[in-house]
Amino acid sequence: MIHNIMFSVITALFSLSFFANTSFAGGNHSSNILGFKFSLNECELSYEINNVPKIEKLTLQDHCQFHKDKNSNIRVEHIHGKQVILVERSVPHPKANADDFFKDKCETQLMGIVIDNGLVTVRKNKVKILGCSGLMWDRKVFSSFAK
Repeated sequence: MIHNIMFSVITALFSLSFFANTSFAGGNHSSNILGFKFSLNECELSYEINNVPKIEKLTLQDHCQFHKDKNSNIRVEHIHGKQVILVERSVPHPKANADDFFKDKCETQLMGIVIDNGLVTVRKNKVKILGCSGLMWDRKVFSSFAK
């Protein structure tokens, strides 16, 4: 529990510099990743496997996006022989107007997409972090979806 609190506090401190540049807008994002064409439109994920289109509505609310690396490419982490992609949704923290501590902070929810031996699986669990999108999430966050 102490590790989770420390991670949240550290993430919150880093989020201050990113908050002003954070966009909460959704939109259509698509990219070819590991031979799959992924598209994300208002938290609806579409992709093809063997020329068969698949569509999956993610359980995040609208305005989500793929997590990107420093070069604005969709970040893919290779963990235990699997490839993990994150989808994130950030909003201003609900207490931002009522509490100075939360003034420049976001609440971000993450979901994982795992590619394992040509099979795409959207993990149903979510991770909630006190921090804005635009941060480079720790590999441990990706690992939590690779299990």
